[in-house]
Amino acid sequence: MDHNKMKEEEAARILAEKEKNSHIKYDAVEPDPKAEPVKAEPIVSLGKSEGWKMANAIQEEAAGIELGWKPYPTENLPSRGMFYPEGTTFGIRAASVAEIRHFSTIDENDPLDLDDKLNMIIDKCLQVKFAGRHANWKDLKEEDRFCLIFAIRELTFKNGENKLFVNLKCGQTCLGDGTFNEKIELTNSNFEYYTIDPKLMRYYSSEERCFVIPTKDVGTIKLYIPSLGVTSVVKNYYRDKHRKNEFFDRTFAKVASFMFPDWRTLNDRVYKKAEQDSFRWDTKKLSTMLKLVELIRFGAKTQLTRQCNKCGSEVSTPLMFPGGVRSIFLHGDPLADILGGE
Repeated sequence: MDHNKMKEEEAARILAEKEKNSHIKYDAVEPDPKAEPVKAEPIVSLGKSEGWKMANAIQEEAAGIELGWKPYPTENLPSRGMFYPEGTTFGIRAASVAEIRHFSTIDENDPLDLDDKLNMIIDKCLQVKFAGRHANWKDLKEEDRFCLIFAIRELTFKNGENKLFVNLKCGQTCLGDGTFNEKIELTNSNFEYYTIDPKLMRYYSSEERCFVIPTKDVGTIKLYIPSLGVTSVVKNYYRDKHRKNEFFDRTFAKVASFMFPDWRTLNDRVYKKAEQDSFRWDTKKLSTMLKLVELIRFGAKTQLTRQCNKCGSEVSTPLMFPGGVRSIFLHGDPLADILGGE
């Protein structure tokens, strides 16, 4: 027993001495070539791999998104982030096969179904985070959706395996040597976007993140850039009215989405009351509201325009997708590798 106690005391003393001298650096000792090689213990810890993951998780969390998502800069959006709360961040990921499968069921002859399928991709593949409070994909501004759909598409097909092109043809005979013909790839970098009328931008409020417009005749008007959540409530309201063959005011519908700041406080009852209140507007206020919302446009243009490099004339073509909207996430010619393309 005494012998064991002495061993324990000696071990404690050696351990204490090592801890005391842990700051001292010793010269490297050459290994004895006659010594038996030390058998390596199997590695059971991820060690540095786990540390790397943690560091990346912290970095991505600092950027406002979760691990596995790619940050999307607000300055790349058509809105430049001006109509979101300060500190808002966006993250995107590639669309999965299951999500593309669901997207492929789109009915392109039904604008509401088309809208639903695009929102489904946004719902699954976009993260929106506000600084200090909860956010949702429905907080995305409608004018920013097209840009993010293509950002998600470009991340889904990051190796360029599903490119989309449109052809621009000059209708004039260019310098007598044929027709100008340019192939343009459909990517965010090649799209053209509207800018909000500078006259309206004078009334942008950085505090309220909307337009605050004082008028002499109809008082102060506040206009908000419609979010997907707000437009979904409005569209569902009219969808229900149409299904029931009930009256709805198409004129009010043109301005309604710009009147509500947050989809969380909007429902059929709130909308119906606002619609009824609008019947008391005089022609001056109605005309003012309709004209103002026409100035709020900053999404993608419906035309692609280039200058003919032969005759110098402006060449435009409608922004259309070969194979329809479904070709955004489905391969336009999946048999090309099998049967051969043109």
